[in-house]
Amino acid sequence: MKKTLAVFLILFVTLACAFCATIVPSTLLEKFSYVLGYYQPTYYYYFKAYYYPEALDNFAYLGAMHSGSGMCLYTVEEMDQIVVDYENDYIARLSVMAENNLKQAEEFLAENATKDGIKSTESGLQYKVIKNGTGKKPSATDKVELDYKLTLLNGTVADSSYERGEHSTFAMNQVIAGFSEGVCLMPIGSHYIFYIHPTLGYGTANMGNIEPNSLLVFEVETYAIVQ
Repeated sequence: MKKTLAVFLILFVTLACAFCATIVPSTLLEKFSYVLGYYQPTYYYYFKAYYYPEALDNFAYLGAMHSGSGMCLYTVEEMDQIVVDYENDYIARLSVMAENNLKQAEEFLAENATKDGIKSTESGLQYKVIKNGTGKKPSATDKVELDYKLTLLNGTVADSSYERGEHSTFAMNQVIAGFSEGVCLMPIGSHYIFYIHPTLGYGTANMGNIEPNSLLVFEVETYAIVQ
């Protein structure tokens, strides 16, 4: 049994290495993904989720395989330059993305403000009341049990407690400004929709599935102030 397993593992590694040898990164993104996989194979998916969502799994896998085998397609100096080139390119693209998203957000809010039922606060937060509850309004330091759905301007649902099937509890002084302000307007038992300008949201930060300067649309229902 042990001998059969050993033969299988040797065959698997041989085939994997042969497969990897046929893949050669060509674009800057492919090269960067390879370097990311080579340098940080253990933390690759963390980096992909929070910093570089476009990184390619197959080329990062190639880098991780080469890291484990001790071989590499590039010298240390070449890898360092690839990282610098990619990050400069990525920052430039994020800057353009942030500019475009801000323009779209402001155009949307300007039009949205003219619609029936839309109210605005002094900060620029827009909201719509679906249902007003009869409970106490939370303060800026309270913890609130609630359900929420976060939708982006393109219709993508970025996060949702409804989909997870369980309520969430947030301290109002530990969330983005627009969300906190909106929830504190809601008597407990209410159901509102918030339209949050990027400056009241995540601003120019890149949040993985939420691009810089994204307009945030939150649907929120509140249930209780948690002691």
